[in-house]
Amino acid sequence: MPFTWAYEPAVHSSYSPVTRIAFESELEISFHWAAPLSQMLRWRNPEVIDYIREGIQSGQFEILGSSYAQNVMEATSDWINAEHIRYNREVLKEIFDFNPVGFWNPERVWNDIFLNLLCDHGYTYTPVETKILGSSEILQLRGESGNLTLLPDDQAVLRAFDSAVWSGNPDEFIDLMRKYDEENKIAVYAQDTEAIGFWQIAHGRDPKEIQQNYRKLLAAVKDNTWIEVVSLGKMASFSAREVSELGRGQATWMVDSARYDGYEDYFDYLQNSPEIRYYSDLYRSIEHKFQDLRYPVHKVAKVLYLKSQFEFGCTPGSMGGDHTRYLLNVPGDMTWEGVRYAERLLDYSPIQGRKIEWINLCGHPLVMWQEGDVRALLSPYGGRLVELIIAGKIVSPSPLFYNRNGKIHELDMPNPVYEFPEYGTEMIHGGTLLEDSLSVDGVPQGANAVIKKIYTSESQQRIFAPSLKHTHLGTQIFTHVPEVQFFTRLGDIVFVKKIQVGRLVTARYEFYAREHTHAITLSVSNEVSLDPLVLMNSGRPHYTDGRISVGGNHFSVNHESSDVSPPALKYVESTFAARLISEYSFHITRDSPVSFLMNLHSDFTMQ
Repeated sequence: MPFTWAYEPAVHSSYSPVTRIAFESELEISFHWAAPLSQMLRWRNPEVIDYIREGIQSGQFEILGSSYAQNVMEATSDWINAEHIRYNREVLKEIFDFNPVGFWNPERVWNDIFLNLLCDHGYTYTPVETKILGSSEILQLRGESGNLTLLPDDQAVLRAFDSAVWSGNPDEFIDLMRKYDEENKIAVYAQDTEAIGFWQIAHGRDPKEIQQNYRKLLAAVKDNTWIEVVSLGKMASFSAREVSELGRGQATWMVDSARYDGYEDYFDYLQNSPEIRYYSDLYRSIEHKFQDLRYPVHKVAKVLYLKSQFEFGCTPGSMGGDHTRYLLNVPGDMTWEGVRYAERLLDYSPIQGRKIEWINLCGHPLVMWQEGDVRALLSPYGGRLVELIIAGKIVSPSPLFYNRNGKIHELDMPNPVYEFPEYGTEMIHGGTLLEDSLSVDGVPQGANAVIKKIYTSESQQRIFAPSLKHTHLGTQIFTHVPEVQFFTRLGDIVFVKKIQVGRLVTARYEFYAREHTHAITLSVSNEVSLDPLVLMNSGRPHYTDGRISVGGNHFSVNHESSDVSPPALKYVESTFAARLISEYSFHITRDSPVSFLMNLHSDFTMQ
């Protein structure tokens, strides 16, 4: 469930009540919780995670592993599939403290080439549709890396169970179970959790009524004690018939969907869909860049890359960005942007010989600074240091925190606010360095004080027009340039900001008055925040009660000036960020310009 517009309704109509009712039933149940959804639940609705963990600890529930972003493995490369499976297992271990051995195959498309891949990652069984199995038996495939038990995923059982949930009458399902009992059949019911509550909303049904139907159905199953309900793990221990191969098969629903779109079947769609081909080429175009990952920032890039492939193969690849926006602040809502964002994280990492490109989260061009193993992004508005990476480690702001409905708001943060009508205001917080707030003669300048022109100290060539509305420049890259100068005018005041970036960040501020005397107050904010991956997998409860936090003074600021007294310093620390505000107060006249130097040591750490 990646979509932010659907998340809250799905939680309240399906995820939370279905988990609770299943737990109360005391029946053995196997759950597959997609890892991105599990991360979001842990952050926003940890009570659902608590139910699952309690069920696991009691032995009632088991968790199935899967591909991280539910990409159809037939549509993606072996390397991508292995990375999805590996990271999915890592997330499930972190959130549920559980190592799954059962595998949920996304969208039910089967190929025998998955056998060794799954066995290599510790999986021993997986459900497969009975029409692909060719029988209702439990089968076992033997491979080079191990054996894989194939459990009969029965579509007739799925239809009967779903019908009972919709109607509230369990008789049809019980009759089918009686028939299966007479035939000594074994069957797996496997369905989306959203099928119990959330899907019915679109048809005008009350999800509470559907939840009661689900409760009634589980009670009927328990009352008929001849029906044995077991977890998939226990089912996999039953005797199985060994087969040498299964071949290649497609899920029933995917065939129907492909034919609706004019394709012969799913495999025809996979081969001939222009959207699938486009995104397949896009993924392949950067896949090789992940082969040599040496720095912490690369893990962030890889996770973004995997997230952007949400359900790829049954969709044209345009779904992934919306949910990652909450967790890792990916710009926009399209897979393309998520992939490009991941690529840029790699491109400005310390691996040499790669093209560097960037687009600001808000769509404005940025300045990229490259000097040895130092990479920096500077905002054209304000000369703000958006991101600083030294030897592959993000040592300044990382996209981090959103504040839902204003319930957790510990700092007065001058950061972007995005409007999501479904939830109200969501604040996504990422710390920034060298963010300025300027007052002239006691009047805050606000947007008037933003930098509108950028120069290099070598050529004094203006690279951005005063109005960015008339420029289509992307990122301007400076390499081996002594400093970048930012310039703007406020009436008769000229404000210049010069930045040098290295292992020491240096900012020189210069103020000139052409006519009058002015009182100037300049506040410079520097902030760091928690690593987003640590935060995402730890969950909001650990975050809000301080079990994970930014701790210690991360800043060392040296002031050099004969014109201005040292600034007043205010250090603010919270559970999610550490912030230092340096406030300068001085006067400028026509004959007495002012300049001062701020050295910001980049010895930051993030817990």
